[in-house]
Amino acid sequence: MTAQDAGTLNDIQPRRSGVVSWFTQNWNVQTVIAVGAVAFAAASTFFTTGYKIERLEEFKVAHEAYHDKRANELAELAGRNDQRFAGIDAQLRRVDELTFRVARADESISSTKEAIGKLEGTVNSLISDIRVMREILERMDSRRIITPRTNSH
Repeated sequence: MTAQDAGTLNDIQPRRSGVVSWFTQNWNVQTVIAVGAVAFAAASTFFTTGYKIERLEEFKVAHEAYHDKRANELAELAGRNDQRFAGIDAQLRRVDELTFRVARADESISSTKEAIGKLEGTVNSLISDIRVMREILERMDSRRIITPRTNSH
């Protein structure tokens, strides 16, 4: 077939009007495949992006819920720690009070030791006085025995 034959074929066939004739006259198979591939790529990108955005929104909601839950847990732990610290503070006050009491007891023990020392000195001097008195009484008794007195009536 020559170019003239092709021209005569076009003249013989009736011209179609509409979209289909425009496609067949202006587009070949490769163009249709290329446009279809671009359209498919655009559609798949659109749907994939939409799916990813939806997944990101779900993740965002779940992540915010996790952070809210964790914030509540941390607040609860902080409350427990405050209670523990209050208890520890009370125990430390008791320890401070005990150290004060121990210091007072040490002072009391020191003064008691001092008083006991003075008492020992007094007792020792009394013991020596009692010994002296006993010796005197023994001498007096020994004199009585030697020179007995008679009662005259």
